[in-house]
Amino acid sequence: MKQFELQLSESERKLVDPEERLRIAESEKGGEERKWIQAEFGKRDAEDKAGIAEQRMKDAEEQIVQIESKMKEEE
Repeated sequence: MKQFELQLSESERKLVDPEERLRIAESEKGGEERKWIQAEFGKRDAEDKAGIAEQRMKDAEEQIVQIESKMKEEE
């Protein structure tokens, strides 16, 4: 089987079958593809963590409002 190096833009990469991308990444010349896959996973992981942090901040703000409301009721 002939090895080849695949040069795709980011939007084109998303159109390629994930299994094909993994096959390319596992090939000898798949270093660039591995970097793209790792970057995508890293981006998703960072977005997930940011979403969790944002939700925690919202929850904390709601708790503060509830505590302040209870304190006003007790006065």
